[in-house]
Amino acid sequence: MSDASTHYKFDVAMSCSGCSGALTRVLTKFKESNPDNVSFKVDLDSRTVEVDIKKDAFSDEEIIRTVGKPGKEIASGEKDGVITWDKEQIKEILAKK
Repeated sequence: MSDASTHYKFDVAMSCSGCSGALTRVLTKFKESNPDNVSFKVDLDSRTVEVDIKKDAFSDEEIIRTVGKPGKEIASGEKDGVITWDKEQIKEILAKK
């Protein structure tokens, strides 16, 4: 995406292709419903999920809830290269569903 985007990176507990596949399916649906606003990468080897969002298209909480949908533990989250959320903060956001 362009400079007018927000980059998120999450450390997610993924141990197999089933885990990464579940995240990929959720994020693919999210992207399909917002094709001009979303791009993503799921990397099983590094256990990370990266999401680029057109600036102000979604709230931080919406992105965290989307990545958290498959139920995998999220250890931390970055926004534009800065660690912004720890595991407990992410759990609180996911509990607000």
